[in-house]
Amino acid sequence: MERFDLLINNFKELSDELNVVRNQLKKENKDVFNAIVENSTNFIAIIQEDKYVFVNTYAIELMHCKSSTELINSKFINHIFPEYQKDVKERIKNIHSKSNNSIQLKINRLDNTYFYCECNFVPFLYNKKPAVLIIGSDITSDIEQKTIIENERKLRTNILNAFEEVIAFYNPAHEVVWLNDSAKRQLNIKDDSYIGKLCYKLWFSSNKPCATCPVVHNKYETTERIISFNDPRIWKIRHIPLFTSENELDGYIEFRMDITEDVNKEKKQKQVAADALYINQKNSILTDIEDVLNKIFLDNKIAQYKANFKKLYEIINNYKLLDKDWKMFIANFEQVHPGFFKRLTNTYPLLSSNDIKHCACIKMNLDTKEIARFFNVKVTSVQASRVRLKKKMNLSPSTDLRIFILNY
Repeated sequence: MERFDLLINNFKELSDELNVVRNQLKKENKDVFNAIVENSTNFIAIIQEDKYVFVNTYAIELMHCKSSTELINSKFINHIFPEYQKDVKERIKNIHSKSNNSIQLKINRLDNTYFYCECNFVPFLYNKKPAVLIIGSDITSDIEQKTIIENERKLRTNILNAFEEVIAFYNPAHEVVWLNDSAKRQLNIKDDSYIGKLCYKLWFSSNKPCATCPVVHNKYETTERIISFNDPRIWKIRHIPLFTSENELDGYIEFRMDITEDVNKEKKQKQVAADALYINQKNSILTDIEDVLNKIFLDNKIAQYKANFKKLYEIINNYKLLDKDWKMFIANFEQVHPGFFKRLTNTYPLLSSNDIKHCACIKMNLDTKEIARFFNVKVTSVQASRVRLKKKMNLSPSTDLRIFILNY
């Protein structure tokens, strides 16, 4: 019996020692756990009944608090921006769901600044009561960088959409990647349904690339060409190849400008120049004929034909002043420089018909000799006429009339 009592006492002593060891291990494990949580660079918090009951040191720093007491017993949801609160409530409600993925939150700090946090919500027991463990990472810099990139992308898009000319991006397989608003207007498209379509099908309704397609013939070169579609418009198209950082072909950017008006204007300018040249040449030939007739007229042997010569002079002078040549010139000039004559006469009502013609010749960049032939007068007469013009237009003596009219 004594031996049995001794055995019981030894067992009790061993049991007490085991309890001491167990408690020490618990304490050490708790200390290790606390050290891990406190030294974590993650936002760690525990909430019960929607209120903070625990926050680690990093969470206190992120929230710009002086101590945990500023957060404990305050509602977690009150620190979440309104547009994110629905997701938080839904996530806590379905806390035991297997598909409980992380969510991004915008959290308001105590000083009214904010940060972005990617959080996981995990069911937890705290002081033997149900709780929610929140583990999050500060992703503010990532979000801000994405925002900067997105804003830059929007800015670039807005800049490209501001161009009146068509701008398009194609991949090396001729597929359309992006069109600016001008391109969409030309195609009467309002959405992104064009993405992935072949450029030649989109623009020409064709089953193969156009004959001059630079994507086919000049894959690695910048090209320019002038083409027309199924309408009267004329387009100047510039293709620029795009390359990756490894110098591999990545696609093409296309700039397409409607040059119909410029082409037509250039044709009219050539016509006006041709009209001016014709009038000059006509007057020059008539002047040469006059000179020959003057020499013949001095010969006494043909004095009996004096009346006939005078009649011939009259015909030449009338032809020089023939108004239909000027009307033809004016008609073409107005198409190249619309409103020029109206602005000129409204601003300077004292100008005569010849003054206006003189201004038109200057606008056509004719030199003094050409203008003299145009009016069938001497160069000195043109120079004198310019002095009178400047006075009528109230221009200072130092003003260059030619430059003034060219820029008018």
